[in-house]
Amino acid sequence: MNDSSSSGSDLGVKIGISVVLAVVVVALAAFTANVLVGVVAAVATVIAFFVIDSLSGPAAPTPAAGGGSLPLTSTESLPPVRGVEPPSIAEPEAPSNDVAASTKQGARLDPALFDTRSVEIKKSAEQARRVFSIRVAKHGNSIGECEDAVEVDPRRSVLAVADGASSSFGANIWAETLTKQFVKTPPKPLSVSSFHSWLEAARSASPESKPPGGEGDANGWWSEQGARQGAYSTVIGAAIMADGANQVATVMCLGDSCAFVLTGEAGSRSVRRALPYDDAEQFGSHPALLGSASDRPHDEPTWTTIPIDAGDLLVLASDAVSEWLLGDPQRFNLFDGHEPDAIAQRIIEERTNGLIVNDDMTLAVIEPES
Repeated sequence: MNDSSSSGSDLGVKIGISVVLAVVVVALAAFTANVLVGVVAAVATVIAFFVIDSLSGPAAPTPAAGGGSLPLTSTESLPPVRGVEPPSIAEPEAPSNDVAASTKQGARLDPALFDTRSVEIKKSAEQARRVFSIRVAKHGNSIGECEDAVEVDPRRSVLAVADGASSSFGANIWAETLTKQFVKTPPKPLSVSSFHSWLEAARSASPESKPPGGEGDANGWWSEQGARQGAYSTVIGAAIMADGANQVATVMCLGDSCAFVLTGEAGSRSVRRALPYDDAEQFGSHPALLGSASDRPHDEPTWTTIPIDAGDLLVLASDAVSEWLLGDPQRFNLFDGHEPDAIAQRIIEERTNGLIVNDDMTLAVIEPES
């Protein structure tokens, strides 16, 4: 709606009233032939004009249809994530500026960011060392739609992360199969035959090879076609093992999910080793993948053995989180003194702010036994 016509009509009324008053003043002055009366009448006219102007000012605006203020909203507290203690963010043992600024805001997680339907957190019952995993689905998806998978066995100190390729059929099922198979029976390091046997066992165990399509299923044709092509996923697995009196982390990499060994005092961590990438610029759009179909060629994994000490942390992460971590070494201090729910909130905030691409995000963290 245009307001110029209404303001113009108001001005016309004011001018009309002023002209009438001016005529009255002139007539009164001419009739009395008294200058003093004319001056008083002129002053009275001016005062009357301003009084009329103030009384006829515009009323408070009313919102047009479809506009106006947003309705009042209320925020409800979310229940704790299943299997996790009620949200609590402790002070870091030695807080860094990078971490403290984003997590000291309070113990209450932001429900606008932390949706229990899209987050899965698992913590080991052990108190002597830190063992946990985090999965966060893409923005707008539930955890059931997440195509990342993670598996951790704290007792044997074996863990794995897989990132299913979204463009392939049954990627989430294949990723889950790979992580479970690695933790259950890791292939022998640097053994080509052992890896091939392990991969064939994973392919046989994967329900992804049995599509839901069938007679009467409208989607059967594309399900069968997808199953023939197979699913694809990256995978990274690691095991902490004794090497004489020392401990080592043996890591298998295939694709762009990464492993990090963090060493040093809490609050001043350094990355002892990063695999397979050690720089955020190395990430691309075509990582090596494992296919679920038996006739699909694949790249061979790389194996690396890294010394690991008591107090160190072994971190596995899918590509989106790995690229973000490698973008700034200070971000690795995120793992010092913060509970898994606080870490999950931080990476969700970073994704919301555009610092992490909108992708599934997965972390697995284990501290070696003393």
